[in-house]
Parts: sequence; structure tokens; C-alpha cells
Amino acid sequence: MKKANILIYQDYTHNHGLLYQALCSCRGVNDVGFCDAADIHGGILDESVALLVMPGGADLFYAEKLNGAGNRIIRAYVEKGGAYLGLCAGAYYGCAALDWARASDDEIAGPRELAFFPGTAEGPVNDFIGNNSFKDSWHAAPEVFYDDGAIKIKTKIHYNGGCVFIPSAAGSGFTVLARYTALPGQPAAIVECRAGAGKAILCGPHIENTGDGLLRRLHRHRNPAYEREKSVAEELKPHDTYARELWKSVLARCVEESPR
Repeated sequence: MKKANILIYQDYTHNHGLLYQALCSCRGVNDVGFCDAADIHGGILDESVALLVMPGGADLFYAEKLNGAGNRIIRAYVEKGGAYLGLCAGAYYGCAALDWARASDDEIAGPRELAFFPGTAEGPVNDFIGNNSFKDSWHAAPEVFYDDGAIKIKTKIHYNGGCVFIPSAAGSGFTVLARYTALPGQPAAIVECRAGAGKAILCGPHIENTGDGLLRRLHRHRNPAYEREKSVAEELKPHDTYARELWKSVLARCVEESPR
């Protein structure tokens, strides 16, 4: 069987159906597959793999299985010419440090081993939630301005607890691709980081999602945040065309510019 050249990391605790569909819509079903920690330790990230996608969820699940040898394998794969796309939790995981829910009972902070971005991933962005507690729902539809030098897109995008990127004082080797327009100082929402011959693109928002896709998966059953999530999805839906263009542009930067 031919191995897919785009691999979604799976930790078996989260559903990545929308991400899989978004990748297949751009690359085709034969180019998209899955891998887990055992696969990475077993050598799946060889020269045939153009992109490793680290999806949303919670990065402590990733750290549990990949800290040490697994992260060294991922880092070496990118430095040899591979590409890493981190989405939400995958973006937190790709930074040198994480600062989540500071001064709360849910606080998570500390260094991270991949360290593609020379700085800290800070979140969640409480300004996006308004009067709602982020514990009840992290969903929001903030505006971003994306500019990769060739394409400029201003659109609303799906936010679900993601980070902003705060570079260290001596941080270098990265490019800001998108910023949150409504936040003070317009902090980075998407960054591209060089690592040897390869690159890592880290995305705080869920750029793979559209309003239509979110509405399709929405359920009332055992979902106290139903009304909030429905409102966000409906707010996003008129922006779906631009959001898809942003997604395609980021994916092209990962895959089509890869030397593999």
C-alpha cells in the first residue's frame, strides 16, 4: 500500500474528521493518512512524507507520548526538509514555551521541546469570548488579516481556545502570516518558522474549519454550549469562501514549497 504523503497525528482522544475532509478536498484522499506516536517512533516520517499535521485537542496528550525521542524525530524530520502544520493545540506544541489559562485552576505552563517558534504561545484569548466564561465555550469568530506576500485575505476564522504568538526578546527565524485585527497590537495568529531545510507553520485558529462544516457537526445532545457554537458557526458561514482560500494558501506553503 502506498503511504500517504500528508499524515495527521492522532492521539485517539479527539475527532479530526473536519480536518481530514479539509485536507482531502485540497490534496485528494490518496494523499492523506494518519499516524500515531508508535508510528513516529517506528520511523514513518521518512523522505516520502511531505507534511505532518499536528491537530487541535490538548498538547499534554502529545507530550505524554512524544517527549524525548518522538520530538527529536519530528524535529529532525523537519530540519531535513519536511513540513509541520500545527493547528491550535498543535501550534502550542510547536512553540518554545506554552502559557495556558494563567492564574486559573486550569493553568498549564512551561517549555516545549519542538521549539519551532522562538517564544511563547499564550491563550486562551479571553477578549474573544466576551461575557462568556472560556470554561463554558472557547468558540469565537475573530477577524484575521492574512498576508503571505502573494495573497492578502481578511476574513473571520474559527477560534476555539487557540494562542497568540509572543516572540522572545532574541526571537528570529519566523514570519508572521496573519494577525488578529481586533486585539490590541494585532498579535500574530499564524506564523511560519524555518527549521533547517524545512518549515513549521503554526496556526492559533482552526483555519481548516468553515461555518458550514461546524454547523454540520453541531449537536444539542449533552452540549451546554450549543447556542454559542451555533451562533459562531452562523457568523463564520458568510466568510467560508475567503476562509477556504486562506486554508489553501497555508497548505500550499507547507506542501507545494516543500523540497520533498
